Amino acid sequence: MLNLEKSTEFEKILMENELVLVDFYATWCPPCKMLAPIVEQIANERTDIFVLKVNIDEFKSIGDKYEIRAVPTIVFYKNNEEVKRHLGFTSKDHIEQMIEELK
Repeated sequence: MLNLEKSTEFEKILMENELVLVDFYATWCPPCKMLAPIVEQIANERTDIFVLKVNIDEFKSIGDKYEIRAVPTIVFYKNNEEVKRHLGFTSKDHIEQMIEELK
């Protein structure tokens, strides 16, 4: 799992990885804090997906460009194209199910 450090990394990561889960979050968001350990666990357990966390307060331009209107938002990108989006908190099982559907 990678926390985005530079906005230029974002599109490069999407282009270089077949399947990417992006967790758009904010540090002030309670549901984001609940989702964080689930996303981290998925990142540690799975080698078939790249997991990226993007703080929308630090990277407002990315949030705007990709139309992130609420947090947490999980967006899946496959071959650099958005293929699935989930708004709000969700369970590990649901995230795992979405991953399997996209493979």
